[in-house]
Amino acid sequence: MWDYEGHCLRRKFLTFFSAASPLVFAALLVSWVRSYYGNDNWALRHGRHDGNGPVVTRSAMLMSGAGCIGVRAGRWSEPDSPALQKEYPDGLHARHESNPLPATGYPLDGSFWNRIGFRCHVDRFSDQTETEAAFTLIVPHWLPLWLSATPAAMSLMRRRRDRLRRQFRFCVRCGYDIRATPDRCPECGALSTT
Repeated sequence: MWDYEGHCLRRKFLTFFSAASPLVFAALLVSWVRSYYGNDNWALRHGRHDGNGPVVTRSAMLMSGAGCIGVRAGRWSEPDSPALQKEYPDGLHARHESNPLPATGYPLDGSFWNRIGFRCHVDRFSDQTETEAAFTLIVPHWLPLWLSATPAAMSLMRRRRDRLRRQFRFCVRCGYDIRATPDRCPECGALSTT
C-alpha cells in the first residue's frame, strides 16, 4: 500500500530544502572566496561571570579561512577577571582578520586527508587554574557547497522526470505506460493528471 501522508511530508521537506539551498549555496560561495583573503569567525559564547571562582564558558564557533570551513564547540573553565569579561563577553560575535594567505591554503604535511583540507581533533587541556575540552571539525569549502546544491538538483531532476512522464503518457507516480488506460494507472492505481 502506498503511504500518501509520508510521501507528502517527504515532498514538503524536499521543497523546503530545495528553496533554502540556493541561499545556503550563495552564502557558502561568498565565504569560500573570502576565505582566501582573510579569516572569518562567528562565535556564540555563554559563561557565568560573577567575579567569584572560575568561569565556565560554553562556546560554538563557525570558522572560515584558507579555503576551509569548520566548526568548533567546547567548554572552558578559567579564573574570572574584568579583562576576561571584556575580551570574551557573552553573546554572538563576529571577527574578521585580514591576513593574506600563502598560495597554498591547505597544509602541505600530514596525512592525505589533512593535505586536501579535512581535519578533526579533540582538544583536552587541564592545569590548576584552567581546563578546556573542545571538538573541532574542518572541511574544505567545496564539500558543504556541493551538499547544499544537492536538494535543488534533486528537485529539478524530479520535475523534469515528471514532465517527461506526462509528455510521453507514463504514470507520474510509478512510470508505467498508461496510453491504453489514460484515466487510471493499472499498475499503482493513480489517477491520471492529464
